[in-house]
Amino acid sequence: MVRLLHAGDFHLDSAFTALTPEQSRLRRTESRRTPERLVEWANDHGVQLLLLAGDLFDSASLYGDTAPLLAQALARFRGQAVIAPGNHDPYTPDSPYARTAWSDNVHIFTENRLQTFLFPQYGCAVHGGAFTAPDCPADSVLTGFTAPDDGLVHIGLLHGDVTASESRYRPLRTASIAGSGLDYLALGHVHACAGVQQAGAVPYGYCGCIEGRGFDELGDKGFLMGEVDKGSVKLRFI
Repeated sequence: MVRLLHAGDFHLDSAFTALTPEQSRLRRTESRRTPERLVEWANDHGVQLLLLAGDLFDSASLYGDTAPLLAQALARFRGQAVIAPGNHDPYTPDSPYARTAWSDNVHIFTENRLQTFLFPQYGCAVHGGAFTAPDCPADSVLTGFTAPDDGLVHIGLLHGDVTASESRYRPLRTASIAGSGLDYLALGHVHACAGVQQAGAVPYGYCGCIEGRGFDELGDKGFLMGEVDKGSVKLRFI
């Protein structure tokens, strides 16, 4: 069993163009403290694994201290953090992910294919991939993957769009999710949390964005937190 926190879609350094320049500056400053506050909460609640499901940055054009502040916050996390870059913050050689110094407890997917990080101290493995460009029109990650039956808790972490139609943002088919055999699939991209859903026997969920950035993102915002074990997912929206 692993105690995890699933969050994403921070969109740090959003433009906030509907606000005045001073209001926009203030909102960007406030949002840069979000990772620090999240880590403090996670440490206070005994979280072991921090899953960050992409779009942590709104673009590659950041203010100078934004990525270092995120790295500093995650360095203070007492567990392990895993990041799956999204369509707004794809992993490229020039991206903030590649240019920032990260602590040893931060693990970042870097390829548009399935990669795996093992955490034997928690009895789990995290499988995922990165956007490596703003568009990812094909699901090249979960198709054909089945988690091994090796006694570990197998968790997926992806930024993508669960849909039966075409999408520029990694279309994920429910059949691929169901066939993955994962114990939980943590997703980012959709800015509303609809709780834990099922594709076959596989639970999956969108955490939603961590805070609204405009009047098109009303309602409660936050993250999912709880425990995942073989055949058991107990997550609640915070």
